[in-house]
Amino acid sequence: MESWLLVVIGAGVGVFLLLVGAFVLVSKRRSGSERSGMLRDSFGPEYDRTIENAGKNAGERELQTRQQRSALFEVRSLSPVEIAHFSETWKRVQAEFVGDPLAAVTHADQIVSEIALLRGYPSAEFEAEADALSVDYPRGVQSLREAHEVLLRNRKHEASTEELRTAMMRYQAVVNELLDGGAQMQPASGVFPGTKGEAQLNSDQLPT
Repeated sequence: MESWLLVVIGAGVGVFLLLVGAFVLVSKRRSGSERSGMLRDSFGPEYDRTIENAGKNAGERELQTRQQRSALFEVRSLSPVEIAHFSETWKRVQAEFVGDPLAAVTHADQIVSEIALLRGYPSAEFEAEADALSVDYPRGVQSLREAHEVLLRNRKHEASTEELRTAMMRYQAVVNELLDGGAQMQPASGVFPGTKGEAQLNSDQLPT
């Protein structure tokens, strides 16, 4: 075979391999971009939080792992009796806030864990609980994390009454979500007077 023909064939093979490599690279980037978009849509603010803490690649792997673990949970809805029970329990916690906001926030956190466990989510440890809930309640879990952070500061006596008030509002939003479409808990009169579904504690009834 003529040497020039070998050169042409070699060049052609080289160009072909370059094109294949470029195609594979573009496909991987497109696939990665689509994966990122789907995870961002699924997890909302939890996506940004996880990526910020772990980096893009590790964070996305973590979110995918959560989705895979979630498929193994036997999650169920609450019965009307259970919903009524937690609604009454929450009313007592709301009333408790007026006299003892520190205890009320602690009990609010416990209620969330009790509901999560009853519905089939792991709740022995907060981070595991939050990670599990983030798959089905990505926005609710953001409120849960913020409220729990206040709880931790509360244990060190570093949280203000205003922060405790906000934490209670966030806990109520989470509990309402976890009731799984059941009757939404209404604010106790004079404690959480709300408008358009937004709970707000009456500051003149809180200790200073």
